[in-house]
Amino acid sequence: MRVAESIKVSQWFIQNRDNLLSMSRADIIRIIHKNFGVKIGPETVKEFEASVDVVRVPGNGTGARKDRSVIISRHLITILKEFGKEVPDDLADIASGK
Repeated sequence: MRVAESIKVSQWFIQNRDNLLSMSRADIIRIIHKNFGVKIGPETVKEFEASVDVVRVPGNGTGARKDRSVIISRHLITILKEFGKEVPDDLADIASGK
């Protein structure tokens, strides 16, 4: 990333500091790419978040974003049931967040 791009992205993080935890890192990556044409990864987002004293810890989200494995397993269970198949116990455990 060039210096000018880094400054623009840094300013964006400063301006949006209070809203960062309500967005996933994937959302932030998409926003940065759309607004600035810069491709960054999750580790870069983490570094920018740290620069504005934002630290993500498990469970500090808004609750709107769920664990992907839980979401996928729930959809898979729905499909299995539609086909009349038995749902494995370990898949049910993942769907229930165990």
